[in-house]
Amino acid sequence: MMHRRTVAAIGAVVCAALSACAQPQPGPPPATTPPASAPPPAYPTTTHVTLFQFPDPTNPKACRVAALPYHAWVARDGDIVWDIVEDYCRTDAAYSIVSEDAGAVEEVAANPEARKKKGKFRGRERGKRYKYTVRLGAYAHDPEFEIWP
Repeated sequence: MMHRRTVAAIGAVVCAALSACAQPQPGPPPATTPPASAPPPAYPTTTHVTLFQFPDPTNPKACRVAALPYHAWVARDGDIVWDIVEDYCRTDAAYSIVSEDAGAVEEVAANPEARKKKGKFRGRERGKRYKYTVRLGAYAHDPEFEIWP
C-alpha cells in the first residue's frame, strides 16, 4: 500500500514537471530604448469659417449674416474658406469680404464653388486681432482673425 502511494506521489510530481515544461516561455524583456516616434502633426493651414444667413427681423425680405466662429484662429500665410450656409434664408444679395487692415485678408477672386468664398491670410503680428467685414447686401458683420500657432 505504501508502495502505491509513493508511485502515485512520484507520478503527480512527474506530471507537474511535464506540464510546467509545456508552458510557453516568457518573451524577451522590453527594450530599454523607446521606439522611434512619428513626427508631431503639422498645424492645419486652412481655417474654415461658416457664414450663416438668417432672416432680418426688421425686413422679412432681407437676410443678415453671422461668421461662426466670430473669433477664428488662422496660420500665417494660411488659407481661409468661408462656407456659406443659406438654407434658412436665401437672398440674391452678393457677399463681399473686406479687411480692416489693408492686405491682412486677401479674398481670392476666382472661386468655382458658389457656396464658398476663399482667401489668404497675410497678417504677421502675433496677438493682434485682424478685423474684417463680411457684407451681405447692405448688412455688415465684423468678425476677426488671430494668428495661430
